[in-house]
Amino acid sequence: YSVGFNYSPNFIDGLRVGASYYYVEYTNLIYKATNTDVITNPAFEQYRIIHPTDAQIADYLRRYPAQQPVTTGYDVIFNSNAINIGARRFAGVDFDAAYNLRTDSMGVFNATVIANRQTKYDQQVSNGQPFGSQLGTQLAPKWKVNSRLTWNLDPFTVSLAANYTDKFRNLGTTPNQVVKSWTTYDLTAQYK
Repeated sequence: YSVGFNYSPNFIDGLRVGASYYYVEYTNLIYKATNTDVITNPAFEQYRIIHPTDAQIADYLRRYPAQQPVTTGYDVIFNSNAINIGARRFAGVDFDAAYNLRTDSMGVFNATVIANRQTKYDQQVSNGQPFGSQLGTQLAPKWKVNSRLTWNLDPFTVSLAANYTDKFRNLGTTPNQVVKSWTTYDLTAQYK
């Protein structure tokens, strides 16, 4: 479900602002477990063998032949196939604002800002398991913002965009790596 509003005031021609809250729940999703999932999450015990015996290693190498000679031992064997998981719950707020200014001699100016504030990203690996939060990880940075300023005076159009991604924890590394926030810029120019 979602609920929101859009507002365009009469006293400021060309201005529009809006916000929407959303909540979404998906069930029976397909998921490919990461190495961290398989080793640390008890819900994946059926997909792993920690400290396999020589017989277990030989059995897996017979069923799944190595593409290169095996020169090291094995600490973990895991099945990395995609599986069906329990559920995911997402929630957040989308914000947007736009302003359009038309002039007689300088052309048309457009400014837009679109932002997302993620407030929930919970994942349940299988039915009966508790939900674990992924908020603030690479799957769900808390903030993402895109802003754009465009100027058009035929036959020219110039546009500058800024794209911001909030800091997050990268769960694919051990220990988890904190990735700093960053902003990228896109500048485009067109001539008709």
